[in-house]
Amino acid sequence: MERAAVNWQRGDWRSFVQRLTQVQLSDARMYTPIVVPGDSLQVGADGTKVALLRPDHTVHFQPIEVGRDYGDKLEVLSGLSEGDTIVPRPGDTIREGVKVEPVVAEKQGDRAGKK
Repeated sequence: MERAAVNWQRGDWRSFVQRLTQVQLSDARMYTPIVVPGDSLQVGADGTKVALLRPDHTVHFQPIEVGRDYGDKLEVLSGLSEGDTIVPRPGDTIREGVKVEPVVAEKQGDRAGKK
């Protein structure tokens, strides 16, 4: 649990007692974390993995260590490197070593107006 000091500028401090507020804390980092969509994870008895796309277009389930949870995204502390390509939403049917043909996903705004 993080604690934060809040400066109350206006009014009587008594109106602040028993009030809840949300604060966002930021910390200075020496690096930019690797972040993946939460629905790209495979969580099982053997740990947390992502479906990593190798240069030969085969799938490898790479064990990772998860850090902070940002809601729909998760920080990866170890197991991935910058530039790695993962399979989004791999589902239960994709298997280790299967060869796939990658495609570039459309941005959500790109679909508007297309039929």
